Amino acid sequence: MNALFPLRLITSAFDWSGRSGRAAFTSVLIAWIALAVVLWPIEQFSLGYLGFAFMFVVFMGHLRRRLRDVGFSGWWIWLPFIPAIGLIFIGFLAFREGRGYAESKIDEEYSLYGFLAVLFLGLLILSRILWTPYQIIAGSMKPTLLTGDYLAVQPIGSVPERADIIVFRHPVDGTDFIKRLIGLPGDRIQMKG
Repeated sequence: MNALFPLRLITSAFDWSGRSGRAAFTSVLIAWIALAVVLWPIEQFSLGYLGFAFMFVVFMGHLRRRLRDVGFSGWWIWLPFIPAIGLIFIGFLAFREGRGYAESKIDEEYSLYGFLAVLFLGLLILSRILWTPYQIIAGSMKPTLLTGDYLAVQPIGSVPERADIIVFRHPVDGTDFIKRLIGLPGDRIQMKG
């Protein structure tokens, strides 16, 4: 297997006169979705967004190449931007067999990377079920948690105990708060000074 294969997958996206098989198209699509899932909770601009935009360009290149492979006009490139219909069309392209595109050793490599991308995406979605990332945006938890720190919070499971750090939503505006639990039901809490 060629060590430069992922680089070849990216560079081939800029050659719109070529063709992309099902596995190459699906690999790029899954990589783009995985990047979007990773970046979704981040609320500030970062280089990750530039990576997301770059992967969008790579996806569009492979979309154009895939349209050539199945014999569709380049005008069909706009169809994925229509909600719901676009998802169906992308699924159609991911499973449709190409016209005159011989399966090759390169497509076998795409299949392996496609499988690895699906595995990665599945693990990523599973991780979002098991824990949720949060970023500390205020200094109220100093010195334990500093502004800019990240937390991975288990959304379900154990019963909170005194002194645990918990995340809860404000009942009126829905803002997430990250605080230390100082009392349990039935406790009386008093502030002095």
